[in-house]
Amino acid sequence: FGDVCYGAENAGYKVLQQYTCKDLGLGDQPTPLDSCNVDVSSSSFNLSFRADILGVYEGVLGQGGCPSPSPLDDVWVSMKDGVGAVGKILNDTVAELDSIELRQPMLDVVYRTSRSVDGVMKTFVDDLSDVLTCDALHVVYAGFKESMCCDVGNSLYWMLASWYLI
Repeated sequence: FGDVCYGAENAGYKVLQQYTCKDLGLGDQPTPLDSCNVDVSSSSFNLSFRADILGVYEGVLGQGGCPSPSPLDDVWVSMKDGVGAVGKILNDTVAELDSIELRQPMLDVVYRTSRSVDGVMKTFVDDLSDVLTCDALHVVYAGFKESMCCDVGNSLYWMLASWYLI
């Protein structure tokens, strides 16, 4: 049981290496997994970022932890640039409020909010990138894996093996 549990990441990495970004639905070009362009778009906004899928896999799920620079750095930089779309959507929506009669104090609040959302969203992405680092995700995964492999997995193994021997 331990071999399966402790070797799963290596097997997954070998399987993942055979694919391209296009195979995983991340773009139209068969680019290697270390430079995928992930596009999260809708009719209202366009947000895309570059992701090193193999680097993230290796850093978060691997034994050695994350390399420097972190494979998530490009994701956070791209997302910070892309959250300006949220501010644009809100500003466009607020511009349409001219047809609705609101009193000036309410309009002031709405306009101030729409102008400040850009900075707030960029601060949010900055804070999120400080918390969801590759190393932090690695620690969470390693703790989960350790408890599942050692505690739950071994307990189930011995419980089933003892019934098998009876």
